Amino acid sequence: MKKIAIVSAVIIMSGCAASKPINFTHPTASQSQYLADAKGCEYEATKHTQTVDPRYGDLYGALDMHERRRNLAVMCMEAKGYAVAKE
Repeated sequence: MKKIAIVSAVIIMSGCAASKPINFTHPTASQSQYLADAKGCEYEATKHTQTVDPRYGDLYGALDMHERRRNLAVMCMEAKGYAVAKE
């Protein structure tokens, strides 16, 4: 049982490390405008995801909080006219 818990934790943590930064495009935004918008969206997303959902416990709750923060930041950037860049 202990081995299963360790393997599960390693798999979950490797999933966190694998999340790549999201790149955005905008037809008219300058680099400085992009940086200001990204910083503002990250701030707002962080402000609105300060707590871990207790239904998921500590580890899963932290993963859920990270995912919610990431999704809010993407929605904020999209609201400002940015699109997620195709890789």
